[in-house]
Amino acid sequence: MVKFLRAGQMPFTIFVAPAIALAIYHCADPDKRKTIKPLVMTGAITAAVAGITEPLEFIFLFTAPLLFVIYALIGGLNWMILYLLGNTMGGVDANLMGLAIWGFLRPEANWWLTVMLGVIEAPIMYFFFKWWILKFDVKTPGRGGDYDDSLAFAAEIANIGTASGSEQTAAPAATSDPKILKARMIIEGLGGRDNIVEVDSCMSRLRVEIKDESKINEEVLRRTGCAGIVRPDSQNIQIIYGTTAGLLKNAVNKELKH
Repeated sequence: MVKFLRAGQMPFTIFVAPAIALAIYHCADPDKRKTIKPLVMTGAITAAVAGITEPLEFIFLFTAPLLFVIYALIGGLNWMILYLLGNTMGGVDANLMGLAIWGFLRPEANWWLTVMLGVIEAPIMYFFFKWWILKFDVKTPGRGGDYDDSLAFAAEIANIGTASGSEQTAAPAATSDPKILKARMIIEGLGGRDNIVEVDSCMSRLRVEIKDESKINEEVLRRTGCAGIVRPDSQNIQIIYGTTAGLLKNAVNKELKH
């Protein structure tokens, strides 16, 4: 069964995920498309290059669960379709690298069937998602949902200087990049840059060492879209973000260096 391991996943990671990202982008209000562009681009690139679709799926999973069920069923059918057509592309990576190694370098795998299915499914899923989002007014980013509220709140506090005793640091430059806004919001919720000792992450959590736990504002942290907050001790806090934890760690550390 190893030779069938990734064949059914590749049409979605390489072709369908970018198509869905484009549909979400086109469904956003015109004045908000620039703001959500980094979010959907990151989701599309992560799927195609790393074979990880969760960042993109989380965009519509909770706002349109029925849409996700249909999406999952279609994705599951890919294995059956490619098996019946004689595709035998296995490997361990469902991404562009996997397609090259387990497909292009193994002509007997019939890799072209995977590409053909992806090319067919991509426009179908683009128009299907676009129709569903507009028809049922799904609050994907850029359409006035929780994500937009979170960004608006982030923009509100992102340029507030953070206090350290009697000292006040300068406000950061204005930006519309949601990743930077969220990073600044996280820093504000953690009590400001002077209260942060070290920022790290695991697969799903932002792990932060702090100086003074009394300065932490959990309400602000929850508005960043985290799934939960854990305090192992008085000097450490863990903020659960799922698969985007690594991206947020890099964004926060970059902001802390400014």
